[in-house]
Amino acid sequence: LRQGVRWNDGQPFTADDVLFTFNEIIYNPKVINGVIDLLQVDGKNFKVEKIDDFTVRITTPDVYAPFLIFIGTDILPKHKLKKAVDAGVFESTWSVSTDPKEIVGTGPYKIMKFYSGQRTVLERNPYYWRVDTAGKRLPYIDHIIFSVVSDANAMLLRFLAGESDMYGVRPEEVAMVRDIQVKRKDFEVVDRGPSTSRSFFWFNLNPGKNKNTGAPFVPSQKLAWFSNVKFRQAVAHAVNKQGIIDTIMLGQAAPLHSMEGEASKWYNPAIKKYEYDLERSRALLVEAGFTFKDSKLLDEKGNVVSFTIFSNKGNNTREQMGLIVVEDLKKLGMAVDFRLIDFNALVQKISDTYDYDCIMLGLTSGAPDPASGLSVYMSNGRMHQWYPRQPKPATPWEAEIDVLMQSQLKTLDETKRKQMFDRVQLIMTEQMPYIYLVTPRTYVAYRSKIKNIDFPPQGSEQWNFDSWYMEDVQ
Repeated sequence: LRQGVRWNDGQPFTADDVLFTFNEIIYNPKVINGVIDLLQVDGKNFKVEKIDDFTVRITTPDVYAPFLIFIGTDILPKHKLKKAVDAGVFESTWSVSTDPKEIVGTGPYKIMKFYSGQRTVLERNPYYWRVDTAGKRLPYIDHIIFSVVSDANAMLLRFLAGESDMYGVRPEEVAMVRDIQVKRKDFEVVDRGPSTSRSFFWFNLNPGKNKNTGAPFVPSQKLAWFSNVKFRQAVAHAVNKQGIIDTIMLGQAAPLHSMEGEASKWYNPAIKKYEYDLERSRALLVEAGFTFKDSKLLDEKGNVVSFTIFSNKGNNTREQMGLIVVEDLKKLGMAVDFRLIDFNALVQKISDTYDYDCIMLGLTSGAPDPASGLSVYMSNGRMHQWYPRQPKPATPWEAEIDVLMQSQLKTLDETKRKQMFDRVQLIMTEQMPYIYLVTPRTYVAYRSKIKNIDFPPQGSEQWNFDSWYMEDVQ
């Protein structure tokens, strides 16, 4: 470990914090966390040992190919959280009501004030370990404020009015924002290339029942539709992705055919692609036992195919995509409702109550490695959204993916890993648990007075914000 690093309350950062994070939090069966899937092999934990205050030895239970990518998980402060872990209240210890002084890290900034639903104010960490070439301790900027804004349109207006200094420009806004930039010359617009975000929707394939009411999560007739692979394939063929790109994204996006974008070295070009083809959709539905009558789609028992797609409020682009999808599916005789709800309520449906038919959402890719999708691909994964945390694989194709995803972890031969992950992608696009939409290009606008910004092609805009500085600040 780097020596001389301190938490932002001045306490030293040592190997004890590393062991605490792994052995008492990540590998604690009583603590629910989102990183354990990336730090195990075949369900077995890594062995994490202290050699001295600044040396840790980690032994994996088998070969673990992406070790160097994922071992750099966030480390948590033992001196602040040990009591909470021992008392069994770790997950509720740091919350929006916690005194910011109690929340410590080792990064360039620390929380100064938090105003729920309004803004978060960060201030310099006086103990941050980095210094510049002249020996001056970073960061240069004293305070950074993250504002909470009602929706993306309001965010854009605030930026153009000079009330914020950085804004992630949506694809449909690029031409307009660039025109304004040319006239005003007080901000810059950066094209960061293809986004890592993936937009899609999925049907609820969870066969379980509500513990309190005994009612199934999904009515039996709907579960029968959704579980039919030809139904899902028909829906995929019915979505006009190019129409979404042309009308909503104004050309600043690309069709999405897989969880891997075409720019990724892991992308399998041989995957099955579902081009817009309503005739093919109708043929697949007929093969699956559906019939068309009076412009309506009926199942084998005469039920009208109808369902609701849920998505979250505040994302104008996704809302427009949802409306296009609804119109596309109506052409197949499906009666589809599109409802927007609060994001927290949507998350509860996905991970707790499972009371939904279909959800439209998106994911942002993690590290550029197949293992970053373990929680999505593995049948027992928390993010296996169509049917999460399966006690055992519900289908043969999910069982095969489980084997492939675990096997690719245990070889350092990247060619073999690629072959196995190619097969995973092929299965996913044959079975279509996700109906893929589009992936946009990424743009960011920032005030010209902010200097020394180095935007990476992907990931957070705050990549090197410990080195930013302001020019001509009054």
